[in-house]
Amino acid sequence: MSEPTPEQERQQKLAVVGIGIEAERFITSPLGRYIVNRAEQERERALEALVKADPHEVAQVQQLQNAVKVIDAVQQWIADAITEGAAMEQSLVAEDVEAGGGPPSA
Repeated sequence: MSEPTPEQERQQKLAVVGIGIEAERFITSPLGRYIVNRAEQERERALEALVKADPHEVAQVQQLQNAVKVIDAVQQWIADAITEGAAMEQSLVAEDVEAGGGPPSA
């Protein structure tokens, strides 16, 4: 397998930036806010049920723990996409400045 060309690398970096922007737009959209709020409510419900669960009911405890873990993971994936996109954007701007092109104009 051959190494990606500089242009292919740049396109891959731009794709990471784009995903970060899309993720940020999503969580600030009405649908995104609704989903985040529902996830938080579900997480709270699962944690409350976990506190009340019989520790000998292993299956129930595991199910509730998994519910919280899935919600946390999805929220972290979205946060990671935003963070990685922003970091990649800064990296691309720095590369442009080093190459003498300056930051891209809006």
